[in-house]
Amino acid sequence: MILPAVRERLDRLLRHPSVDGALGELRAGAGLVGLSGLQDVAKALCAAYFTHELRRPAFFLTESNRRAEDLAESVRFFAQIFPGVTGGVAVLPAFDNLPWDAQAPHADILERRAATLYRLANGEVSLVIAPMAAALWRYQDPYVYLTLSQILAKDSEVSHDALIKHLGSIGYARTEMVDLPGQFAVRGGIIDVFSPEALRPVRIELLGDTVESVREFDPRTQRSVAPVNKTTILPLAEWSVPAPGSQEAEEWEPGRWMGGTSEAGGSALFELAESSLKPIVFLDEPLALREAGKKLQEAATENYERHGHANSPEVTHYFWSEAEWERALVKTSRVELEQLNLAQNGGQRFELSSRPSTRFHGDVAACVGDVKSQLASGGTVYLTAASLGELERYADICREYEVPYVLGETEEAAAGFTAESATESAALVLVRAPFAQGVSFPEAKVTIYGNADLFDVTPSVERPSRKIRTSGFFADFAELKPGDYVVHVDHGIGQFEGLRLIESEGRRGEFMLLRYADDARLYVPLERMDLDHSDIRRARLGSVLPDDFLLGSDLRDGRGAGMEQEVAIRQNADIVGNKRVRDFPFHRATGVDYGDVSLILCDEAMGSRFLGNGLNGKEYDNETGGNGLS
Repeated sequence: MILPAVRERLDRLLRHPSVDGALGELRAGAGLVGLSGLQDVAKALCAAYFTHELRRPAFFLTESNRRAEDLAESVRFFAQIFPGVTGGVAVLPAFDNLPWDAQAPHADILERRAATLYRLANGEVSLVIAPMAAALWRYQDPYVYLTLSQILAKDSEVSHDALIKHLGSIGYARTEMVDLPGQFAVRGGIIDVFSPEALRPVRIELLGDTVESVREFDPRTQRSVAPVNKTTILPLAEWSVPAPGSQEAEEWEPGRWMGGTSEAGGSALFELAESSLKPIVFLDEPLALREAGKKLQEAATENYERHGHANSPEVTHYFWSEAEWERALVKTSRVELEQLNLAQNGGQRFELSSRPSTRFHGDVAACVGDVKSQLASGGTVYLTAASLGELERYADICREYEVPYVLGETEEAAAGFTAESATESAALVLVRAPFAQGVSFPEAKVTIYGNADLFDVTPSVERPSRKIRTSGFFADFAELKPGDYVVHVDHGIGQFEGLRLIESEGRRGEFMLLRYADDARLYVPLERMDLDHSDIRRARLGSVLPDDFLLGSDLRDGRGAGMEQEVAIRQNADIVGNKRVRDFPFHRATGVDYGDVSLILCDEAMGSRFLGNGLNGKEYDNETGGNGLS
């Protein structure tokens, strides 16, 4: 927990004429205020402080998803110092594709958007960070996002069948046993559900239409852990989707992956907050935001003209036009946050001079000398660490160089070292913080060092998320059904038989079962097919396929000549698109109409294992035998 000492030592900065003046204008009802001279950490600090002081719903608009994620942790850190009235900080990511694309949005993005929209509409979020593409989206009435969630408590009333139908409609996958987020299982009156952001799944026991009990359970052992008073089942998508296999699901068009085509959303992002108070909108570099909005409109128009059908909704069905966007902004209090005062859009302008903090590259003596110099001149210094171990190291350095300090966290939070040498009146604060590069405010004599300013930190390699979401495996909601055909890049066209739980080498996992000729079976592990790795892509095509494909042979016996290369070229692309199977070279070698291929599976580095029931019952591994045939 952050201690009051961290907040108290920022008073000199918070009383700066520019900060105080901008805040005063906003309290007086100003529609536009500009604050320039800000580095990224300074922007995060000002946004959290203004949100805390004004006690209104706030939105922080950035240029892109990446920019939103980069700023989010810094804003969350300062939100601990200046907590919001209704809740914390949430990120609302933009979709990673456009409505007319053949590919569905990424499952992780769908899930995060749905959770954030629910919390925003339910009054659980004080500050939302969103890229321009998300801000320009046309949203439904807030009530819609509230109805997508399900709150269950002991003795509450809920229909057994209605609950099962609701779980399917908001993206949950029905399985025999729940062990992954986004799954649910039904055994009579007992329903197991794993909400995506919950620590554990819950077991809901119904007696008729009454909830008898709600208990958390361990997904590994399937044993109950503890009863809970109530649970909130968050949606995995921001719209209700038809049940897989239903007639309605078959009729859904690609564009409806993003909320349906019947009518356009009528709410702007700023109108989703539960509060009726005038929202605050922080504009991170307004000129860059304007350019990002322009590029989005151009990309959407080009995509619509290239991929849209005769009855596809136009761009304005999904995104606000420039004129509509400006009208929505006028209803808010805008704060333009800039490093340089370039926007010049009117309103009262203020400047808070800031600059990047000094980096010492491991020179402890130079860092301590600089800190002592600032303290001697009456300044305040924050020395931040990325971990408790680093915080303890900083405390040791301060004791060694006889520099008084105060801990910015409770001793319980900083377990592992004592605060014996801490001084309550010290102007040097030791605290953990998430940002690597810090900021200095010369006029206010306040410096906040980043956690990489003293000791160099090797940049972390960005890796795809390892969080597996079976529900998001086919995020386009028209999930595979037993009997559907798929194309595997190494083993060719097979028939989907369903999902199977298999234990191999002491590990238990869920596998996709594909059937080939002679009853040969291919087991593809779901844990290696998360969409982060571009291992699978959906391509809706035709309907009838031959049933005589031998495992692995169709790509190597002449009938499939050319397909392996064609698909391999596409396996790392963003989408496979609507390319018909007949357009692949192997079709010309057979003269067969391949109809509806549901998936193209790309198996590079997937480590798929398959059992050859019709191949002497042997077990094969991609890494040892190519196509598995010897």
